[in-house]
Amino acid sequence: MRRVNFLFPEVFEYKFKRKPKEWSLEQLHDLYLRSKLRAEKRWNHTLSIMDKIDKEITKFDNKSQVYFYQTTNDTTYLRQYEFTWKGRYDKYTSYSLNDPKLKTREERIDFALSNTRSFELGQEFYESKRLEDMAWKSMWRVKDILWQVMEKKLRTIHEGVAVKETLLVEISGHRYFIHVDNGYGYPKFTLQNEFDGRIIKLS
Repeated sequence: MRRVNFLFPEVFEYKFKRKPKEWSLEQLHDLYLRSKLRAEKRWNHTLSIMDKIDKEITKFDNKSQVYFYQTTNDTTYLRQYEFTWKGRYDKYTSYSLNDPKLKTREERIDFALSNTRSFELGQEFYESKRLEDMAWKSMWRVKDILWQVMEKKLRTIHEGVAVKETLLVEISGHRYFIHVDNGYGYPKFTLQNEFDGRIIKLS
């Protein structure tokens, strides 16, 4: 895993003879939100392709097969996705990855010609899922860095009294629940979900 330069300034300065760029908490949070939005867009695009597969590819025993080519180490492989549909509200239940059993070049050509739409949607799904996975990985990486900075700041200002407590932390208008456990002789922080509801004041 690559080092985050501003979290290891001594290493960066020794290697490049200059200070690394400093990122504020607000800048990191903004980067996290943008990476999350990008991953969600990729996810929605993948779902739209699955909708096409559901509607356009013939099902057998409530299963659909689509196909794609995958290149690894300069070798191209014919692969297959098999989708299992369970119902209107749970139709993206699962998909598995297999290899069609085709021995000769002629079999592969005939197979491709007779399954044109399955190949188009299979290749489209494969590329979309690959980009989606990359986007989620990037988002989780940014979130991890953001949390490291948040936790460091919390340790400098937090004065825990109760053994266990929940904090509400605000960054750039976004609020997050943070669970604190002081039962270890030091505070242990755990980032929870974002609070996106309303606050109702009773009197």
